This record gives sequence, structure tokens and C-alpha cells, in this order.
Amino acid sequence: MQHGSQLNELIKINQLITSALTEPAQLTVAFTQQLQALPLNKWPLVDLNSQLKHTINAKNALEQALQLAKLHKLTQYAPETEALFVTLRLQLTLKLNLIDKVYIVAFTKSADEIRDHNRFLTDKSSPLLSSFNPDNALNAMQPLFIKAQEQYAPFLLVTNNLMTHPVFTDYPKIHQALLDWSQLERDILMPYDNFVSYSQNSEQRVDKINTILALLSQQHQQSSLEHAQLALNDIQKQHPQAFDLMEKLKHDSVFVYSATYN
Repeated sequence: MQHGSQLNELIKINQLITSALTEPAQLTVAFTQQLQALPLNKWPLVDLNSQLKHTINAKNALEQALQLAKLHKLTQYAPETEALFVTLRLQLTLKLNLIDKVYIVAFTKSADEIRDHNRFLTDKSSPLLSSFNPDNALNAMQPLFIKAQEQYAPFLLVTNNLMTHPVFTDYPKIHQALLDWSQLERDILMPYDNFVSYSQNSEQRVDKINTILALLSQQHQQSSLEHAQLALNDIQKQHPQAFDLMEKLKHDSVFVYSATYN
């Protein structure tokens, strides 16, 4: 085992692993199943925000650890860590998929709701636009738009809430798709700028909804929920040699520092 930079990187990796696997109150399969069973207006947003935040923190720490391991080719210098990194990649995959699942469930439930509003509002606006000028038609539709906004408000609360978490900044297509979703909500429920083409653009809006859901689903299919979620103690028991090595390196680095500066 080479010392120097490899030693320092394994110590950093040990810190990142500990940080990731001791992050409190993370998303679980059971919690995402609970969300799936609940209507969106019954979602526990305080708990969701907390668990999502901690899971994102853990995800980021695991990603950093695995990137360092790959960058410094640590399995060449410490073969006993190779199986550990396989386990950590599976845990990262699980966390990514749990995050994906929350977004897929939330936006699928919202899509069902907003499609219904799009269809109803299109049906009501079409004869008005064919009989009156756009301003008069829009004025006649105002009570229906206000009612639709009120009915959709619980869904808007959840989708806006999820967009405050910087989950998909590394996935530009999905990040942009979620920004497009906000515009779609406005186009369907608050079409004040271009109401003249509201009816004729109805199918285009539905296509955009389906495209965004497909992007989220593609992201989700890259991972699996089949792997068990493991705590730090579980992984330490599975890979004692790797953790013994990292603890020894940590101890040696403290000893070297003490001998140098004392």
C-alpha cells in the first residue's frame, strides 16, 4: 500500500462513508410506499423535506467517496477495499432510486390531476373562443380558471416544494424538464398571455406532460430498490478488512502528525 496521497484519500473516504451512513432520517422504501398510497394533499411535507435533505446529503457524500476511489485507483493500492466500493455503489444506487421514486410518484399524481383540468378547461374554452374575441372569452372563463387553481393548489404545493431541492442539477435534461413543468402548470391554469391559442395547444401541453414523466421514469429505471438499505455497522461487519485498514491509516496519520509537530 502506497502512503502519501493514497493514504490521505482513504482517510477522506472513510470520513465520507461515515458521514453518508450516519446521516439521520433518510428516505426508506417503506416511506416512499406510504407516499404512493396517500393522496398528494395528505403528504407529510415536513417529514418529506427532512428525509429528502438527509438522503441528498448522503448521496453527495457517497458520490464523493466513490469518485475519489476511482480517481486515485485505490483498489490497486488496497485490494481489500474493492468489495466495499461495490457495496457503496449499490447503496448509492438505492438512495438515487428512492429520490427518483418520490419525484415520479409526486409528478405522476400531479399529472393525472392537471390533465383533467387541461381537458375540462379546453372543452369549456373552445366554444367561447370560436364565438367571442379572446379577451371576452378569457373573462368568461375566469371563474373556471380560479376554481381549477384552487383545486390544484395542493398539487402545486408539493411540486413547488420538490423543486426547491437541488437533486437533478447534474442531470440537465431532467432539471430543465422540471422547470418546463412549472411553465406547463401556468399555461394550463393561468393562460393570460396567449389565450387565443389555448384550445388548439391542448394536445401539445399533454405531450409535454408525458415527456417529462418519461424522462423521470428513464432516470428511475437506471437503478433498483431490491438492495437492502444498510447502516454503517452493517457495512463495517461486511467489510472488516477494509475498515480495519482505513482505521489503521487514520491512526498512523495521527501518529505521524504528532511525531512531526511535537
